[in-house]
Amino acid sequence: LVDGYLSASCAFSHRLIAGLRAAEAAGSDSRGLMSAALLVLHPDHAPLTLRIDYHADDPIGALTVLHRQTAAGEYAFWLDQVPVWSNRTRGIDEA
Repeated sequence: LVDGYLSASCAFSHRLIAGLRAAEAAGSDSRGLMSAALLVLHPDHAPLTLRIDYHADDPIGALTVLHRQTAAGEYAFWLDQVPVWSNRTRGIDEA
């Protein structure tokens, strides 16, 4: 997991997913991998919590697709409106 994370040269959340992939490749869960989750907290960004509770084939792949969808379209616009710890008034209409 750590090697996968450290060898990736991309955004933090993508490095976390790369770490999950590396852990999976190294043996993962002996019972088989059926779920995956990602939690990213940062004082300057909206909290990001994504979960794939069950996917029989590729839960990390499904998590990757879901993560990609959060950065596009209306959802990405919505994230920019969420107050964050460092600016708790962001998104509040002060007019």
